[in-house]
Amino acid sequence: MRRLLARLTVPACLLGACRGPSKEPGHIAIEDRIPLPGPPPAALALSEFRPRMRADVDSGGRCREDFYWSARGYRAVVWRRDGENRRFWKIQVATDSAGVVRRYYEDRYGYTAGRTIILVDFDAGRGSVENDIPDLPAQTAAADAATVFHAPQLDDPSLQAARILERCRASLDPWGSLARFPDSLTAPPPPRPLPRVASVDRSFRDSTLGVGYLAPGADGVNSFSGFEWFRHVIVPVYDGPSGPVAAWLARGWVARRRAPRWSWGEWTVGGWIGTSSEGTALPVLVLRDDGWLRFRYAPPTTGDDGTVWTHRSHLAVGDVTLAVTRWEDHFLHQDVPTYFRELGRHPLRGARGDTSAVLAWLEGRVGRVPEYSVAPLEIDGDWMRVRVQWPGQWCGTAPQRTAEGWIRWRRPDTGPMVAIRGFIC
Repeated sequence: MRRLLARLTVPACLLGACRGPSKEPGHIAIEDRIPLPGPPPAALALSEFRPRMRADVDSGGRCREDFYWSARGYRAVVWRRDGENRRFWKIQVATDSAGVVRRYYEDRYGYTAGRTIILVDFDAGRGSVENDIPDLPAQTAAADAATVFHAPQLDDPSLQAARILERCRASLDPWGSLARFPDSLTAPPPPRPLPRVASVDRSFRDSTLGVGYLAPGADGVNSFSGFEWFRHVIVPVYDGPSGPVAAWLARGWVARRRAPRWSWGEWTVGGWIGTSSEGTALPVLVLRDDGWLRFRYAPPTTGDDGTVWTHRSHLAVGDVTLAVTRWEDHFLHQDVPTYFRELGRHPLRGARGDTSAVLAWLEGRVGRVPEYSVAPLEIDGDWMRVRVQWPGQWCGTAPQRTAEGWIRWRRPDTGPMVAIRGFIC
């Protein structure tokens, strides 16, 4: 009888740092996250396995659509509750169109206390569990999917899955996040089309990088690469910092307010920028102290310059939590060397100001890897204090000489003159 519960029905109602091979979200091996020396984990029979990280009190947390598995044809949700000192408890459930659970993933992460992971894959017919606790031998166990899914000593993942599907049922609907909208916003009007991946105009490049960029924030639930995040955006946009909502950027579509009714059209992204080896973002051209920002969402067309306004308070109304990053924070906090993206000779000066003594010249040439690298140390307006290394700090190259000084790193009208990312090995 318990195996029949496997059919859980949904309740009614350029350039970056060197990188290794990519891995599925939630399926990164434990040893990648908590490196432990010694022999491989001991394999136990499932009946002998006990989670060393116990399930916590079932309260709080938040639900989101699980974009990774939704994009692969499942109906999928993820629930996560964060605790103190980086601890979290996360459960992901993916079902087919009939509401039958096909994948289950549970991560009980205790930071320095260790980790227990439970994975069930009905499509592959298998399940596995892992314990990785500091100062104790690592453990693994495996069995067929149904046995792991209903194992009472694992706190019965089938009951946890049922709980998540009930609690997060709104997130199983592509437009379910609209139910959480504040009263101050009217949701994108129906009929709402199925989500789509926004088109990308690769021919348009805007030389103006602005004051920063708009991209998905790190919320611990969904992660994105490339252009996939545009499919999940739901954000109201305006013609200016005051007035009614002029349009919605909504899951690959643009819903526009036009007489006598709203109209839906395909969203085409233009003028995007790369902020890491896998990340893309939209340039923010104006960022006001009162929270209003103007950003580029599309290439310019007749009657539309491709820019819109929104407010910081609107960036988390959908399942994707967007965040604005100023260029100053980007360069000071990413710990990746950079160089001048504008070709030619650029002076490294002894102090701020164009009249200060030139300590060295930093030169870039077409088709050549820079002979130097720049590590940002401090930013003061349009000037950046840097440490320069020759040869460049690319892929562990040992420096032969270094120097510290100031460079003019941005232009007031176009933004950064230095490269947004580091260098790929």
